[in-house]
Amino acid sequence: MSKKVRVRFAPSPTGGLHLGGVRTVLFNYLFAKHYDGDFIVRIEDTDQERLDPGSEKAIFEDLKWLNLNWDEGPDIGGPLGPYRCSERYDIYKTQLKRLQKVARVYRCFCTPDQLDQDRKLLSSQKKVIKYVGRCLHLSEDESEKRAKTENYVWRMHIPAGDPVVVNDVIRGRVEMSRDVIGDFVLCRANSIPVFLFANAIDDALQEMTHVIRGEDHLSNTFRQVLIYQALGHETPVFVHLPMIGSEDGGKLSKREGSLSIGDLKREGFIPAGITN
Repeated sequence: MSKKVRVRFAPSPTGGLHLGGVRTVLFNYLFAKHYDGDFIVRIEDTDQERLDPGSEKAIFEDLKWLNLNWDEGPDIGGPLGPYRCSERYDIYKTQLKRLQKVARVYRCFCTPDQLDQDRKLLSSQKKVIKYVGRCLHLSEDESEKRAKTENYVWRMHIPAGDPVVVNDVIRGRVEMSRDVIGDFVLCRANSIPVFLFANAIDDALQEMTHVIRGEDHLSNTFRQVLIYQALGHETPVFVHLPMIGSEDGGKLSKREGSLSIGDLKREGFIPAGITN
């Protein structure tokens, strides 16, 4: 490979590390080691409402117990930090301003009730459920004036055009119509970026060459490709891994009571047994 491989594991500190997460870590860790690259840990703490104060420390402890050590991260630093999303808000604001300059984003003042009514109407008409564009054509003067007294989010405008294409290492060529994607939210009313915006910006600026993650993130990828393109960032190689299934056929998830690494440790499993 011409560029040094850089991959990352970016857990959300909303609960303990579980078996599905470890599987994702293993693919990233082993891929980096195979190519003499860097494995980075980044904490995705944009979901402030669901943060668990002890999760971040527990995740670090579990990874170290499994002997899956990293080259850069919140605890050890690195040349392209910070490695915690909540410490990168100024970076996201700068990137958002770049999108403003090229007229790719706009303020949306629609209330949750309005958006819910729109969804119900579109559903009853059997149409694609997406933002209807109510605030797209507001003048800059009107938008600035309303922003002084009303809550708003920033949306990215997706003009009509060819489908968005992702060339995934596992799935091959996958595409999605821009009409299905619609104008999506980048930053919430409290100015905190949504996951897909912060995630794309961090992967670009921290020079990730490959993004190896679960296939449940594939739907985010089309939007993130559009963000990369709008900002002129190079798109990484995407690898979306099949999910580990639970006994009832669903995906194994920490939200669905799957065994955490802490649980396995207490039951007497050894690190090598888990990674194996």
